[in-house]
Amino acid sequence: MPERIIDKRTLKLLKDAVVHTKDHLRKYYSEVQAGKCEEPLGLARQFGQVQRLHRYFSNLAELGSRTFPMQLGEEEANLLASCLVHYLPNLDQEVAKPDQPPSQVEFLKEIQKDLVRLVKSLMTRPIQPILDQGPLASQSPSVRALLGFIPGQEEKAKKIDAFQPKTMGMFSGSAIVNGPNPALGGKDKENQRMEATNLGQGIVGGRRKSDREALEKLSQGKGRPSPLEGILDPSMIKDHRMRALIKLELACLERSSLVGDFRMQLVHFGAILEGILVDYGLRNRKKLELIESPDRWDLMRIAEDLLGEKAFDEPIVGILLGCNRLLRPARMLVNPMIITKEMVEDAQTILSWILSEMGLKGSSDQTADLDPKGCHEPPATSGIWRATRRS
Repeated sequence: MPERIIDKRTLKLLKDAVVHTKDHLRKYYSEVQAGKCEEPLGLARQFGQVQRLHRYFSNLAELGSRTFPMQLGEEEANLLASCLVHYLPNLDQEVAKPDQPPSQVEFLKEIQKDLVRLVKSLMTRPIQPILDQGPLASQSPSVRALLGFIPGQEEKAKKIDAFQPKTMGMFSGSAIVNGPNPALGGKDKENQRMEATNLGQGIVGGRRKSDREALEKLSQGKGRPSPLEGILDPSMIKDHRMRALIKLELACLERSSLVGDFRMQLVHFGAILEGILVDYGLRNRKKLELIESPDRWDLMRIAEDLLGEKAFDEPIVGILLGCNRLLRPARMLVNPMIITKEMVEDAQTILSWILSEMGLKGSSDQTADLDPKGCHEPPATSGIWRATRRS
């Protein structure tokens, strides 16, 4: 699915829904383990998928920006829609509480409406309910409506043009819905009706200026290309999860390049390389005997399989993967570092060479098997090496 821009409030809502679903499935699995019920088909698979969604949104939240680029595959988008549907009955309960003040009730109802709209925008097929939804879901009108919703039918005759609101927030702004006038039998295209849908800037599906456009405006329109533009095409990454994360890192790398943040450029270079190595490991787990989870893999061992002995001519891979040390205040206190433009250029040269060795350097229409192409010697890395060897 195409990249969507979400704000902090939307991200929190999505994360809360995923955490709620994850806790529900964990509790359900505990009951299965205790022998209170039989394990249904697909419980472990659904729990694993929800857990990956939780990690994805947790990683997004750690970026600390005002808006976040969210890119999900079709499978993940439909699973997220199911998590939101599972979360809806909790909002229904909150609305129904007798002690709720009127202002809070109105606010919760607005959340419900936007949540339903968000679910419909994510769906590409009918909702597959989360396992063991319980009786509460069947009593929720909004859940019943979504369970019977078939994507592509209700909105077929409508064109939604969401425009940029002046204020931030999930529930600010509006959208214009154009469609045949029902008063004329739905056939007159000249007479159209307009409805306010209260779609905000950060809501999924809204349209806003990209961060690059904003930064170029701040720099008087003199935008610079991304450091890896023309070198790495994310579509060459096979695993869809790694592809989404690498796209995120490339976007952050572009922003840090535009504002001249050398420290964060080094950090993003290291993260991009780690994502490429993990992608290779995921597709070669049997060959590399990678039994543990990816966060415990020996990435230098994976790099050695890709680059051969050249990976150890000088600890090139270790340098880039060690760039995240720059985010550790304790490390910076003990071993302070001054990051220069030359160090960033060294890192870019190193990463470009490694991508070439992996067969990842080129346009998106080239085939990339991630096999070493060993034809060049590793570049000199004295500048960046001095910046990282002490830590």
